[in-house]
Amino acid sequence: MALHIWSMSHGVASLFARGDAARRKLPMSPEELLEAEVLIYLRGLGFTTDRRPASAAEPPPLPDDDKPAGPWGRSK
Repeated sequence: MALHIWSMSHGVASLFARGDAARRKLPMSPEELLEAEVLIYLRGLGFTTDRRPASAAEPPPLPDDDKPAGPWGRSK
């Protein structure tokens, strides 16, 4: 995980460090771009990335018969 985040950081630094005329204007700062990348990465791994307090971010509990079993849901 650390290597993935390091490589994302390196990519952002490379984008913003270019000093030639080919460098395009980017719509966000390096910090905002890296934060967005890391949040998308963490969501892909299944982490909650909502910034609200944990009690507000959690959905209401499901009844026992509606709970999925395992990462792909209940087997049929």
